[in-house]
Amino acid sequence: MCCACFTLSAQTTNTFPLNGSVGIGTLSPENGWKLDVNGLGAVGTYGTARIYLGSLDSTTAMIQSRNLITNQKLTFFASSYNFGVGNVGIGDADPATLLTLRRMIPEGDQISIYRADSTPNLDVYSIYNGSSDPQSGSFAYGVRPSDDAWQIWEKGDNVNWANLFTVKKDGNVGIGTLTPNTKLAVNGNIRALEIKVETANWPDYVFAKDYKLPTLQETEKHIKDKGHLPGIPSAAEVKANGVDLGEMNARLLQKIEELTLYLIRLEKENDKQKQKNRSLEERLNKIENQ
Repeated sequence: MCCACFTLSAQTTNTFPLNGSVGIGTLSPENGWKLDVNGLGAVGTYGTARIYLGSLDSTTAMIQSRNLITNQKLTFFASSYNFGVGNVGIGDADPATLLTLRRMIPEGDQISIYRADSTPNLDVYSIYNGSSDPQSGSFAYGVRPSDDAWQIWEKGDNVNWANLFTVKKDGNVGIGTLTPNTKLAVNGNIRALEIKVETANWPDYVFAKDYKLPTLQETEKHIKDKGHLPGIPSAAEVKANGVDLGEMNARLLQKIEELTLYLIRLEKENDKQKQKNRSLEERLNKIENQ
């Protein structure tokens, strides 16, 4: 059997060796590639949607689905994961993220997706990559390893990103704050139709028979010495630590109940005084009528 390497082209630009790389449009195909095509290529039936392959310029390659007139759909099928590296752009010739989708018109949404830094064992895919901000879009979300938290950001001025929402690894949630130290921390105002606060220490004990109601003299002395009611935090304490709504409502109710007991006691004393006055008045009338 006779075998030979041969080249077919009027200008001798194609090479089909018996062993090695095939070159189309080149006599020196790049080593390591079974097929090296110098120029644009088209795959598919003429007149239908075909795949066009080639280079746009010295730094950008392209894959395009097109018939003779317009662009057509391009579908990818895969049976396993691709563990390669590199950025992919859809509608973007220079993607700055692992996957960038860009609309051809200014209006509309744009999505950039990064792979998050897995330093704190948080290996997720998100819009934030843990080291630099996305370069476009209005919102971003993902895991930020430096804060060990899942977050949402807004790029209001198209330059700086502002944190809107944070969920820490311990379950604490922050709105407008990166460092929530409670289950819910809000740096701003809250408006709601209804807020329900659970508390187990409701002050019905004030009405128990063994409850020691402070005297008004004791309360007066505490106010003079401390500058606030007994059992109520001072203005300085509230400024430093805030107010526990459930506990404070219970304490205020305790003061209202104590005040109610004072009024009941005062009314009883007033009734006794009225009775004494009536008795004295009756005795005085008898003396005057003698």
